[in-house]
Amino acid sequence: MKKLLLLSLLIVFSCEKEELPSYLLAVSAGDGGSVSTTGGDYAEGKSVIITAIAEEGYQFVNYICVSGTLNKH
Repeated sequence: MKKLLLLSLLIVFSCEKEELPSYLLAVSAGDGGSVSTTGGDYAEGKSVIITAIAEEGYQFVNYICVSGTLNKH
């Protein structure tokens, strides 16, 4: 019984959780508007919703992706 318990503990402690890569997202708005987030560190595969808010007298035109991939939904 002692050998079985020791083997079970060894298996549990030898398993490691694989860390997903994380990415830094920086978000900013130009004159006449704002965005719902300034960004942060996000794990690979994590979805982030960013809302553009135009001030009165302005109209939202587009998002610009400087580096990486931009998926517009």
